[in-house]
Amino acid sequence: MLVHLEVVLAEIVDRGLPRLHDEDQNRRRIYDGAGWDAVDLVQLCVERLREPAVRDPETTRHLLQMLRRVGEVAKNREATAVVDEIEQQVEKVLSLAKKDRMLSRNCE
Repeated sequence: MLVHLEVVLAEIVDRGLPRLHDEDQNRRRIYDGAGWDAVDLVQLCVERLREPAVRDPETTRHLLQMLRRVGEVAKNREATAVVDEIEQQVEKVLSLAKKDRMLSRNCE
């Protein structure tokens, strides 16, 4: 599952997301300027996966690898907000894993 999620997140970071909009019958459009962006999606995904992932050192390792690879895509695109969010999420995963003593040596 993490492999597939990585591909989706990397694609979103690379291409961006179109603004959401509604169109009426006259084809007038109202754009949602507060639509979700790549930072929001990275944050949401990791928040939902973090606690279950740290119960298993191997899953923790895969989650951290996924975040680092998506972070590389963000660095290449100069998406600094995404890079910052990924760094914060990596720290949260590592902190929780260390707290629960579920961190293997290859994760750090």
